[in-house]
Amino acid sequence: MILVTGAAGKTGCAIIRALTGRGKNVRALVRRAEQAAVARQAGAVEVHVGDLAVAADVARAMQGIAAVYHICPNMHQHEVRIGQLMMAAARKADVAHFV
Repeated sequence: MILVTGAAGKTGCAIIRALTGRGKNVRALVRRAEQAAVARQAGAVEVHVGDLAVAADVARAMQGIAAVYHICPNMHQHEVRIGQLMMAAARKADVAHFV
């Protein structure tokens, strides 16, 4: 399973379509429940709703993940902290690949 963050955005949806087009299973992480349909329409087989700035949300989304495509929100005031949370959760979950 591959995790894609920012999954409801233009880049996230393009990544989901590319991965599922190659037969990969994708879990999408979106911030709001109403964005779930966008990620599912792009091809995500699982959608988690959560905040990238909340460690528990990120850790929950990372469970059982082999690889991550992290699309951080554009110009986010906590971009560095979000990146650090993502990397820490990926290490703890033994994620093999992080993009």
